[in-house]
Amino acid sequence: AVQSVYPDAQVTIGPVIEKMLGSNLFFSPHVVARKVRAPVEMGIGLLRAFTAVPAHGAFAHMMGYFAGLAKFAPSTGKRIGLLSLGLLLAVVTHGLYDFFLMQEESALLAFVAFVVLLVALILAIRAIRAHRRRSPVKDKAV
Repeated sequence: AVQSVYPDAQVTIGPVIEKMLGSNLFFSPHVVARKVRAPVEMGIGLLRAFTAVPAHGAFAHMMGYFAGLAKFAPSTGKRIGLLSLGLLLAVVTHGLYDFFLMQEESALLAFVAFVVLLVALILAIRAIRAHRRRSPVKDKAV
Protein backbone atom coordinates (compact mmCIF):
# COMPACT_ATOMS: atom_id res chain seq x y z
CA ALA A 1 0.00 0.00 0.00
CA VAL A 2 2.83 2.40 0.84
CA GLN A 3 4.66 1.51 -2.37
CA SER A 4 1.64 2.58 -4.46
CA VAL A 5 1.45 5.99 -2.79
CA TYR A 6 5.22 6.52 -2.58
CA PRO A 7 6.81 4.45 -5.36
CA ASP A 8 10.40 5.35 -4.36
CA ALA A 9 9.92 4.45 -0.66
CA GLN A 10 12.07 1.70 0.80
CA VAL A 11 9.75 0.54 3.60
CA THR A 12 10.95 -2.22 5.92
CA ILE A 13 9.71 -2.66 9.44
CA GLY A 14 12.45 -4.98 10.75
CA PRO A 15 15.20 -2.38 11.32
CA VAL A 16 12.72 -0.03 12.98
CA ILE A 17 11.60 -2.68 15.47
CA GLU A 18 15.21 -3.72 16.10
CA LYS A 19 16.16 -0.11 16.83
CA MET A 20 13.19 0.35 19.19
CA LEU A 21 13.90 -2.83 21.14
CA GLY A 22 17.60 -2.00 21.33
CA SER A 23 16.96 1.47 22.71
CA ASN A 24 16.39 2.46 26.31
CA LEU A 25 12.70 2.79 25.57
CA PHE A 26 12.00 -0.63 27.05
CA PHE A 27 15.09 -1.55 29.07
CA SER A 28 17.39 0.88 30.80
CA PRO A 29 21.08 -0.08 31.09
CA HIS A 30 20.55 -0.50 34.86
CA VAL A 31 17.82 -3.10 34.35
CA VAL A 32 19.74 -4.95 31.66
CA ALA A 33 22.90 -5.11 33.80
CA ARG A 34 21.04 -6.22 36.93
CA LYS A 35 18.78 -8.82 35.37
CA VAL A 36 16.29 -10.64 37.57
CA ARG A 37 18.25 -12.05 40.51
CA ALA A 38 15.65 -14.26 42.10
CA PRO A 39 12.18 -15.71 41.57
CA VAL A 40 10.98 -13.37 44.33
CA GLU A 41 11.79 -10.37 42.17
CA MET A 42 9.91 -11.91 39.27
CA GLY A 43 6.92 -12.52 41.55
CA ILE A 44 6.98 -8.96 42.82
CA GLY A 45 7.22 -7.74 39.24
CA LEU A 46 4.16 -9.74 38.23
CA LEU A 47 2.19 -8.62 41.29
CA ARG A 48 3.11 -5.03 40.51
CA ALA A 49 1.95 -5.47 36.94
CA PHE A 50 -1.53 -6.38 38.18
CA THR A 51 -1.71 -3.80 40.98
CA ALA A 52 -0.34 -0.72 39.22
CA VAL A 53 -3.56 0.19 37.41
CA PRO A 54 -5.88 0.01 40.45
CA ALA A 55 -3.24 1.76 42.58
CA HIS A 56 -2.88 4.68 40.18
CA GLY A 57 -6.64 4.88 39.87
CA ALA A 58 -7.00 5.10 43.64
CA PHE A 59 -4.24 7.71 43.95
CA ALA A 60 -5.81 9.79 41.20
CA HIS A 61 -9.22 9.51 42.78
CA MET A 62 -7.95 10.70 46.15
CA MET A 63 -6.53 13.78 44.43
CA GLY A 64 -9.69 14.21 42.36
CA TYR A 65 -11.88 14.08 45.46
CA PHE A 66 -10.20 17.16 46.87
CA ALA A 67 -10.19 18.84 43.46
CA GLY A 68 -13.95 18.34 43.36
CA LEU A 69 -14.32 19.85 46.82
CA ALA A 70 -12.07 22.76 45.81
CA LYS A 71 -14.30 23.54 42.81
CA PHE A 72 -17.07 24.58 45.16
CA ALA A 73 -14.94 26.04 47.96
CA PRO A 74 -16.13 29.44 49.18
CA SER A 75 -12.72 31.14 49.09
CA THR A 76 -9.47 31.02 47.14
CA GLY A 77 -7.53 30.12 50.30
CA LYS A 78 -9.78 27.16 50.99
CA ARG A 79 -9.54 26.12 47.33
CA ILE A 80 -5.74 26.18 47.40
CA GLY A 81 -5.73 24.26 50.68
CA LEU A 82 -7.97 21.51 49.32
CA LEU A 83 -5.99 21.20 46.09
CA SER A 84 -2.75 21.05 48.05
CA LEU A 85 -4.13 18.43 50.41
CA GLY A 86 -5.29 16.28 47.49
CA LEU A 87 -1.93 16.52 45.76
CA LEU A 88 -0.05 15.80 49.00
CA LEU A 89 -2.21 12.76 49.78
CA ALA A 90 -1.74 11.35 46.27
CA VAL A 91 2.03 11.96 46.33
CA VAL A 92 2.48 10.41 49.79
CA THR A 93 0.41 7.29 49.08
CA HIS A 94 2.07 6.82 45.68
CA GLY A 95 5.49 7.30 47.30
CA LEU A 96 4.75 4.74 50.00
CA TYR A 97 3.47 2.27 47.41
CA ASP A 98 6.60 2.70 45.26
CA PHE A 99 8.99 2.71 48.22
CA PHE A 100 7.78 -0.60 49.61
CA LEU A 101 7.73 -2.25 46.19
CA MET A 102 11.16 -1.01 45.13
CA GLN A 103 13.10 -1.57 48.33
CA GLU A 104 15.44 -4.52 48.15
CA GLU A 105 15.84 -5.35 51.84
CA SER A 106 12.97 -7.77 52.28
CA ALA A 107 10.47 -9.46 50.01
CA LEU A 108 8.00 -9.58 52.89
CA LEU A 109 8.33 -5.84 53.40
CA ALA A 110 7.31 -5.41 49.75
CA PHE A 111 3.87 -6.70 50.67
CA VAL A 112 3.32 -3.57 52.78
CA ALA A 113 2.75 -1.94 49.39
CA PHE A 114 -0.38 -4.04 49.06
CA VAL A 115 -1.59 -2.76 52.42
CA VAL A 116 -1.04 0.78 51.11
CA LEU A 117 -2.97 -0.19 47.97
CA LEU A 118 -5.83 -1.63 50.02
CA VAL A 119 -6.03 1.50 52.19
CA ALA A 120 -5.93 3.72 49.08
CA LEU A 121 -8.76 1.73 47.48
CA ILE A 122 -10.87 1.94 50.64
CA LEU A 123 -10.30 5.71 50.87
CA ALA A 124 -11.18 6.11 47.18
CA ILE A 125 -14.42 4.16 47.61
CA ARG A 126 -15.34 6.21 50.67
CA ALA A 127 -14.62 9.41 48.73
CA ILE A 128 -16.87 8.26 45.89
CA ARG A 129 -19.68 7.57 48.34
CA ALA A 130 -19.20 10.92 50.09
CA HIS A 131 -19.35 12.80 46.79
CA ARG A 132 -22.45 10.91 45.74
CA ARG A 133 -24.20 11.71 49.04
CA ARG A 134 -23.43 15.41 48.64
CA SER A 135 -24.29 15.56 44.95
CA PRO A 136 -27.46 17.45 44.01
CA VAL A 137 -27.82 15.02 41.08
CA LYS A 138 -29.00 11.71 42.50
CA ASP A 139 -28.62 8.63 40.37
CA LYS A 140 -31.22 6.15 41.56
CA ALA A 141 -30.01 3.32 39.32
CA VAL A 142 -26.62 2.92 41.04
